[in-house]
Amino acid sequence: MSRRERFTPYEKEQACLDYINGNRSRSEICNCLHISTRTIQDWAAIYKKYGILGFTKKTKNSSYSKEFKMELVEKCISGEASSIDLGHQYDISSGLLRKWIRMYNANIELKDYNPKQGVYMAKARRKTTIDERKEIVNYCIEHNRNYKETASLYDVSYSQVYSWVKKYDSDGEEGLVDKRGHHKLDDEVDELERLRRENVRLKRQLEEKDMAVELLKKSERIRKDVRLGKQRHESKYLAIEDFNTNKGWSISWMCHQLGITRSAFYKWKHRIVPEQEQLNSEIAELIKEYDERFSHILGYRRMTDWINHFNHTNYSRKRIHRIMKILDIHAFIRKKRKKYKTAKSEETAENKLSRNFYTTAPNKKWVTDVTEFKIPNSHKKLYLSAILDLYDRYPIAFVISGRNDNRLVFKTFDKAIEKNPTAKPIFHSDRGFQYTNKNFQKKLKDTDMIQSMSRVGHCIDNGPIEGFWGIIKSEMYQMYEISDEASLRYAIKDYIRFYCQERPQSRYDCRTPLEVRNAALTSEHPLSYPIAKNNKIEKYKSKWSA
Repeated sequence: MSRRERFTPYEKEQACLDYINGNRSRSEICNCLHISTRTIQDWAAIYKKYGILGFTKKTKNSSYSKEFKMELVEKCISGEASSIDLGHQYDISSGLLRKWIRMYNANIELKDYNPKQGVYMAKARRKTTIDERKEIVNYCIEHNRNYKETASLYDVSYSQVYSWVKKYDSDGEEGLVDKRGHHKLDDEVDELERLRRENVRLKRQLEEKDMAVELLKKSERIRKDVRLGKQRHESKYLAIEDFNTNKGWSISWMCHQLGITRSAFYKWKHRIVPEQEQLNSEIAELIKEYDERFSHILGYRRMTDWINHFNHTNYSRKRIHRIMKILDIHAFIRKKRKKYKTAKSEETAENKLSRNFYTTAPNKKWVTDVTEFKIPNSHKKLYLSAILDLYDRYPIAFVISGRNDNRLVFKTFDKAIEKNPTAKPIFHSDRGFQYTNKNFQKKLKDTDMIQSMSRVGHCIDNGPIEGFWGIIKSEMYQMYEISDEASLRYAIKDYIRFYCQERPQSRYDCRTPLEVRNAALTSEHPLSYPIAKNNKIEKYKSKWSA
C-alpha cells in the first residue's frame, strides 16, 4: 500500500528554489511548510543533484532485509556514499537510512521488515462467528500471541486478531460476542428505557461536575501551600498526578478541565528537577521539622541560625524567610501587655545602669524582675522572680510562688548569693515594692552591691529582663500542654532549663547561655559579645533621654 506524500514534487521544487536562491530564509520556509531544517537541506541536496526527478520516485512500504540494511549502513559509515546518494540510488528515504545508522550505533539489532498489506492495513474481509473467533484467539495465545501469523492463517486482519485477544484477556469469551448494532437510539426505545438513559446521563454529568470542583479546589490549595519552584502551572500538574495515582481519574479529562495540554503535563512529569528546586524542598522539610520540634516558636531569623548551626550550612535569612512565607510558618505572635497602676515607693535609687547592658565578664551586672502567669481554668496566678546576668543572659536564680510578696524576691536573691558568694555586681531592678523595701536594701549593702533602679514609665531601662519574660511567655505556651497549676510549674521550670542548655542565641555565635557562662568562668580573659545596634532603641533613647 503506497503512502501519500505530504508535498508534491513541484511544491518541493519551489521550496528548494526559494532556499537555494535566497528568496526566503530557511526558518521561514520550514515554518510555512511545518518541516524541519534537516528536511529542507535534504531536499536541496537532492534537487541540486537530480533535479525534480529526485522527487518523483514512488514511496511505498518495501521489504528490507537485515543484510540490506547492514550493507547500506556500512557504506554510509565508511564514507563510500552519502545518505542522500544511497537513498536516491536504492529508492529509500535518507531519513530512514539515518535512523538505521542511529540504531546501529546504539547497538540495536536491525531486523527484517516485510509488511503485508492484507495483514496490517486491510479491513476485515469477512464476517466471523463466535466459534471462529474463539478458535482464532486460542490459536494466537497458544502460538505466543503471533498476531501476524494468525491473521494470515485465518484470512482476517491483524487489527481484528489483536482486538479479539485483548477483549478475551479482559472479559473472557463474553468479550468476543459481537454487540454491534444492538444499541438503539432514544427515539426507538420505550419511555421507561429513555428515562433510565437520561438518569444515567444526568448522574454522569453531576459526578463530572463534582470531580471538576474537587480538582479545581485541590489545584488552588496546592498553589497556596507549595510554590518552591518556578515551574508554571505546577500546582495543576501536582493535582492531576495525585488524582490519577490515587483515584484513577483520566489525565486527558483533567487536563481539559484545567486548561492545559497532555503533552505539557507529561513534559513536566518527566522533567529533570533543577538543583535549586531540590535544595528548596530539602530546606522546606527542615523548616517543617524545626517548627514542629520547637512548637512554633522560631521566627525566620532564629530558624536560619538554628538550621545553619545544627546542620553546618550557610543559608541566607532571605531564603529561609521566603520559604517560611510560602509554607505559612511563622513564630507565635506575642500579645500586648496590660497596663498597671504604679504604687508609691519607700526608698528608691538612681538609674546607675543607665541602659548600658553590655559587660565583658560574668557577675558584673545583674537585672531582676517579677512576672505573673495565669493558671488555666482558674482565677489564681503564679509569680516568677528571676535574676539575669547581663554578660550571658543566664538566669542565675529563679523562684516560683503563688504570692507576689517580699519573701519571693528575698528568696530569689538568697539563691543567687548562695551560687555566687563573691559576686558584687550592679543590681538593677524596677521600682517594685519588694526592691524599695528597706530590708532588701540592707541585703544589698551587706553584700557590697550597688543598687540601680529604672525610671518611672521607662520599661526599656530594664529591657533585658523584660525581653526574657517575653521569650518565656511566647515560646513556653507553644511547647507545653498547660492545663493546671502543676503543669504550669513544670512548664516554667523545664523551659528555663531548655533556655539555658538547649536554646542557642545568635549573639553568642549560636551557643547556649550555659555554654557561654561555663567558658567565661573557666577563662582568665572571657570572650566579649558586643550588643548589635538597634535602631528602635536608639530612636527611643533620642526621644526620652534627659
